[in-house]
Amino acid sequence: MAIGAIARWFGWLSAASDRSLAVMIANVLLPALFLDRIASSGPTLADPSAASASMMDTVIPPLVGFGCTSLGFIIAMLMVRAIGPLIGVRDLMVQQTFIFTVGIANYGYIPIPLAEQFFPEAVVPLLLHNVGVDIAMWSLGILIISGDIRNGWKRVLYSPPLWAMLIAVSIQQLGLAPMLPNALMKAAASLGQCAIPVGLMLSGAIIVDHWKDVQWKDAIPTLSLAFGIRLLVLPIVFLSIAKTIRLPDHLNEVLLLQAAMPAASFPIIIAKLYHGDLPTALRVVVGTSIISLITIPIWIVVGKQFLGIP
Repeated sequence: MAIGAIARWFGWLSAASDRSLAVMIANVLLPALFLDRIASSGPTLADPSAASASMMDTVIPPLVGFGCTSLGFIIAMLMVRAIGPLIGVRDLMVQQTFIFTVGIANYGYIPIPLAEQFFPEAVVPLLLHNVGVDIAMWSLGILIISGDIRNGWKRVLYSPPLWAMLIAVSIQQLGLAPMLPNALMKAAASLGQCAIPVGLMLSGAIIVDHWKDVQWKDAIPTLSLAFGIRLLVLPIVFLSIAKTIRLPDHLNEVLLLQAAMPAASFPIIIAKLYHGDLPTALRVVVGTSIISLITIPIWIVVGKQFLGIP
């Protein structure tokens, strides 16, 4: 993100290219990433241990990811509709962007390295869980951020990332990955490796452009509500779900990581792509990310004790 901000500062990454770059990330790089990570016969999802796992071990994590993200949207919607007008958050587009941004926990840039460091056996369930998060983001999330319920389903139906995920999961489940052309998989791997860094650079460039428009002094009510939902209410809800429902041990570790996470950063790009309220997205992402430097270790320690994770 810092590199993207510097590139924008020096004029190497122009604002005129933002939309086309965002479309490229969403429609080319992310589908390539999903195809590479999910469908390929690499050491993550299609290795012998994963192939011998039961069907339920493959299906449950995406369902949990979809369910928890959808629940995040619902809780954020209920709270911003109830409390938002009282604190000055009345504009419909601001509320839609708030719901979309707060409802999605950071599920890639932070939790994957944490899982590799502290919960190595939870890496594969986390990747499978992220499939469900992606489906929720590119379906319900797009309906929320677009604000067009009647025509919003068309955006979902024609969403390349959603179809890429469904196709990749089908290929992986049917064991068709070895039949795919090697050149195709190499191309997918090369393009997929660009998705996260390019997305982060674009996010940093957008932050530079709109930082002065955020008006942080006036953002305290919005930030307070975002902190309360993303860093307090949702962690309690996720940990309670993990405690109540009998889930596989490593999936509990995934829920623990998701409970501790701030808002995801990629929604900044989607807010730009779908004409959402960028200042609101920036406030939520930057604000929760900064505070999470304190709350992430607290929730991990508390959550491990609460769930009995060694």
